Amino acid sequence: MSAEIEQACRWIARLDAGDMDAAEKLRLRRWLQRRENRRAFRQVRVLWADFDQLGAAVRGGEHSLPEQLQIGNEKSPWQKDK
Repeated sequence: MSAEIEQACRWIARLDAGDMDAAEKLRLRRWLQRRENRRAFRQVRVLWADFDQLGAAVRGGEHSLPEQLQIGNEKSPWQKDK
């Protein structure tokens, strides 16, 4: 993963949390001045939106996750079948 994508993930998560102060927003605007950062930010934002849509579809009952992807159904390799 590139450093730009990694930082974009952090920025998107901070934005999604909704509690960025003015100083953080300024740092984000400055970070977005670089073309590589803007490109990474757009890529991550699209992926983040896709995850939001998937989550909404699953919560709404439109789709369900395969059993092995559902939280709580994972089995550690050292656990024995009962």
